Amino acid sequence: MIRTLPIALLLAAVPLAGCSPDAQAPVDGETTPAGTDDAATRTVGEGSMADAQGEGPTRAAPSADRTVRLTSIPAPFQGVWDHVEGPCAAASDLRLEIGARDIEFYESVGEVTEIRLSGDADLLVSLDMSGEGQTWDETLLLRLTDNDTRLLVGDPENPADLSEYPRQRCPA
Repeated sequence: MIRTLPIALLLAAVPLAGCSPDAQAPVDGETTPAGTDDAATRTVGEGSMADAQGEGPTRAAPSADRTVRLTSIPAPFQGVWDHVEGPCAAASDLRLEIGARDIEFYESVGEVTEIRLSGDADLLVSLDMSGEGQTWDETLLLRLTDNDTRLLVGDPENPADLSEYPRQRCPA
């Protein structure tokens, strides 16, 4: 009996070893690419990225000093947008179409290189732009207003200009 007691204790402890949390395990709903270091994508104490997108059960509103990196543009921002007085026609020069990983403008296209959720709901989207035979890098500030029916787009260095060209969501 004495010989079997240590073996029985060892066998009882083995299943418990799998119950300890793994610091490197992905958070439920996390959207970072495989191989990305967790410290590079979230600051200490933040919830999962799914929570920051409003899809998780424990969402805490990000404070202005926290930034969350995302791998795709959140669904509320996606779609076709045009100036509030625009026709939503393909030929409208203020029309833009936002996808999960790109933004199409009137005469240019931007491929997403980085997306950061900043403050309460602002997105900072870095893009590799191309159009009319040229290429360049650009970062845009995107902000939804009026219950996600208006989109403000501007330069993150000059957020006061955001309301200059408000956009409306175009019918699908």
